[in-house]
Amino acid sequence: GWAGPNCNQQCGNGTNGLQCSGHGHCDINIICQCEATDFVGHWKGDVCGECKPGYYGASCLDECPGGACFTCSGHGTCNGGVDGDGTCDCFPTNITTGNTTEVVVLWSGTSNCSDCISGRYGSDCSGLCPTSTGGVCGGHGACSEGVQGDGGCTCETTWTKTSTVDNVCDDCAAGYWGSYCTDECPGGISNVCAGNGICSQGTSGSGKCICNLGFTGDNCTTICPTSIPTDGTLPVECGGNGQCANGTCSCNTGYATDVNGSCT
Repeated sequence: GWAGPNCNQQCGNGTNGLQCSGHGHCDINIICQCEATDFVGHWKGDVCGECKPGYYGASCLDECPGGACFTCSGHGTCNGGVDGDGTCDCFPTNITTGNTTEVVVLWSGTSNCSDCISGRYGSDCSGLCPTSTGGVCGGHGACSEGVQGDGGCTCETTWTKTSTVDNVCDDCAAGYWGSYCTDECPGGISNVCAGNGICSQGTSGSGKCICNLGFTGDNCTTICPTSIPTDGTLPVECGGNGQCANGTCSCNTGYATDVNGSCT
């Protein structure tokens, strides 16, 4: 326990009453030389009572997240030391949008600050995922977020994007309609309006089929009689002289159905 040229001097004691806190030895210059190994801990200080940077716990054996040489992935500070718990406090960043600057923590979690918070993307997490009144990706999709993400939205099955500028999932996918895009058009998404019409689809659609010439019915599967009117060159439903309902022509006054069921 004695040191110095005449062996009559001692290094200081730690709070535990031991010379160099029991974590080092006293050299000839009466200075504690602290131990720093994975077996006895990584110590520092005048009496070797503190953990070296990047280590924590009563024995200074535990490395901070990211490793002692790259604590908190370089994006935060570690709650190290003998009383620390090794959690990371991620650094805040100044983000300027127009004339407004705000302080935002872009890195996530207390684990290691290695990835972006939800809704951010890019190598520096400065990218903001597309957002509308419905939320990120319009509330109907998932953003490619994180340091490896590109900020693109992948829409839910029944939703799609109508603009590459906003890039949010803001309308129904083909064949769906209604405020929540949960209703399928007549005939189903694989055979919308039986291929014989156009569905009023989308969030503001009615889900009804607008049938092509010669077809009628809720899903355009019923064939309407057609004929060429006397003043025309192309066939029209009921010859243009009546209305088709459920595949049958109801002729206007002065016209009658012909052998094909059209009005002449």
